[in-house]
Amino acid sequence: MAGIPKLSKLIAAAAVLLATAVSVADALKVLCLHGGGGNAESFPREGGMPDLMAALPEFEFVFANAPHNYGGNALVWMRDVPGGKSSVTTDPDWDLESREVLDAIVEAQGPFDAILGYSQGGAYILAYVAWAPVGTFKAALVFCGYVPSLHLGIVDRIDSSTPLGVDSSLVFMGEQDTTITNEMTQEAATKFAYPTVVSSAATGHYVPYSSDPSFSDIIAFMNMIPTG
Repeated sequence: MAGIPKLSKLIAAAAVLLATAVSVADALKVLCLHGGGGNAESFPREGGMPDLMAALPEFEFVFANAPHNYGGNALVWMRDVPGGKSSVTTDPDWDLESREVLDAIVEAQGPFDAILGYSQGGAYILAYVAWAPVGTFKAALVFCGYVPSLHLGIVDRIDSSTPLGVDSSLVFMGEQDTTITNEMTQEAATKFAYPTVVSSAATGHYVPYSSDPSFSDIIAFMNMIPTG
């Protein structure tokens, strides 16, 4: 990957071991980023993710683990700002370990057709797509995501790469989300060129279930991702 020294074999091997794949032969491949406090084992079972995977049997979903552990199996892509939400970080490498983990997975298990993220994982899509070479992913799907506005060095990277280098993007927000406001998710959508913005009046802070009217829009978007 451009911008950092070549990853050591040890780092690459560790990162690959942290990825869990739900695979089928000759599938479109999606790299999935869990929310803050989640992990690669829990995300496939959260909210509407089981419904999404069941509706797309021709896709392979690879679930990555974030590198920072906040206790137990609670993992995060971006560490909290020292001093709390009244402070900011300016270090452009604040997410260095997360970049290295995803770089290693992309190198070992790619190419990927799409990247999908929920909550902090959705926010980290902005940061990672801004880092990765253009064309690393054809599509991005951000669920209940946001711009990581307290990490100014990361936001500078995102802004300097806007519109982000994917061919298509879908940004989802639940109108009942009390964790990440719809305004925050709408701001994340502005980092893509011509995003498909999907909302649900019935959904909160989770990937929508198959019973939600917005679910068919998400499936239709994913089925439009080109093969090859």
